[in-house]
Amino acid sequence: MARSLSDAPSSFYPAGYPNKISSPYPMSNDEFKRERLHLQHNLVKCSWKGNFIAPVEEKLKNGATVLDVGCGPCLSLLELSTTYPKSNFIGLDTATPRMFSRPPNLSLLTHNVFSGLPFPDNHFDFVYQRLIASNHTIEEWKIIMKELVRVTKTDGWIELIEMDGIICGGGRATKSLSSAMKNYLQSKNMYSAIGPHLQNLLLNTGGLTDIDHLSVDIPIGKKNGRYAELALLDFASKMNSLKSTLLTQMDITNEHYDALIETLIYEANKQNVYWKTHRVIGRKNS
Repeated sequence: MARSLSDAPSSFYPAGYPNKISSPYPMSNDEFKRERLHLQHNLVKCSWKGNFIAPVEEKLKNGATVLDVGCGPCLSLLELSTTYPKSNFIGLDTATPRMFSRPPNLSLLTHNVFSGLPFPDNHFDFVYQRLIASNHTIEEWKIIMKELVRVTKTDGWIELIEMDGIICGGGRATKSLSSAMKNYLQSKNMYSAIGPHLQNLLLNTGGLTDIDHLSVDIPIGKKNGRYAELALLDFASKMNSLKSTLLTQMDITNEHYDALIETLIYEANKQNVYWKTHRVIGRKNS
């Protein structure tokens, strides 16, 4: 299911982003990383028309306990905790973001999920995790899933939101860079296209029912509107950040790699290129 992203407001551009795509920014700067996460959050929220799809609206209105695993800069948590003041939200990550202020119903915790989530069994009404596919190996995903299910209450919901590590469509440059990215992720025992695996991860963990998998294609390139142009910038910056790694794998020069990225941008602005996003939900039944 593809959606038009042409209605993005001009204020969608986060501070520090150019008004148009020219050459991709590197991702070595911490401030730019934060801006990129801000961009990615808004891309996903806009394409899905919200922060969640699990049927938890009434629970959140009446008062629920919610856990965000891998909360990053807490953009969705800030929005949810403000919208649903009767619910309590906890964001967990290996590094907590700097915040000058936050709602009283939002708490942040620094913790590594592989040490086990620091909560008792059956504790949360809603547990969600978003955009961490490129951080974990296939085996690590299995560990994470067990912990997510463990801390979710019976009749509580789990939701996973991910974007594939590669983009689809385009011409030779797009396919060449996507292929290199796919090979790199596979060499690290990571999923290059997480979508087909998310549902099986929940099914194989056990203890869940009503499992459903939906996907939305985010068009890439300025011909599809402002969001699509920003999606292209997001992917190009990601590829630029991996230059030193992929140069060796592709056995090409620095200049050749830069040319590929510039050509990828050209192809995306002229051809049909898209980024697949996925959401999987499941209800705990035992």
